[in-house]
Amino acid sequence: FRARAFTRSVAPPRPRVNARAGDVSDEMFFVVKGKVQMFRSESSTAGPRGPNQHQLSVVLVGVFSQGMDLELDSVLNCTPMVASYVAATTCDLVWLDQADLWNVLAKNQDATVALQARAKAQRAQLEYVVSLPQRQAPELFIAMKEQIIVDDEVIEVQAALEVADGKG
Repeated sequence: FRARAFTRSVAPPRPRVNARAGDVSDEMFFVVKGKVQMFRSESSTAGPRGPNQHQLSVVLVGVFSQGMDLELDSVLNCTPMVASYVAATTCDLVWLDQADLWNVLAKNQDATVALQARAKAQRAQLEYVVSLPQRQAPELFIAMKEQIIVDDEVIEVQAALEVADGKG
């Protein structure tokens, strides 16, 4: 048995990582180099249109860097992805096809248990952050959650701004 792992570089201004909210991922992505940002589209009543007018906002909910994987629950359990992902910097990604991942896991029950536990923890963390109110980050010209995920940690907005700005 041989598993195939693929690599790809993505860079702004074509920052797509082929991972969109609502899709079921058929690949397990890892960030080798660079930063990937996680966004959600959300309806908001705050903003220039007035308090009773709904508008759609793109909201930053996470930033991932070297060694991080993206929405493991989707690839393992065929659940829809919660967010969309774009390259914030030039990134090198490695990904493993879902079928190859399942073949590897079929031969190693301990790895299956560990990855399922990680997937469950990631999903809970993501659902928590998505449930938080958003705020405008005029420094970055984007909306973001009151706390965001940076790699494996949920952090406050000010620390998140430093990370997103490259200071953290």
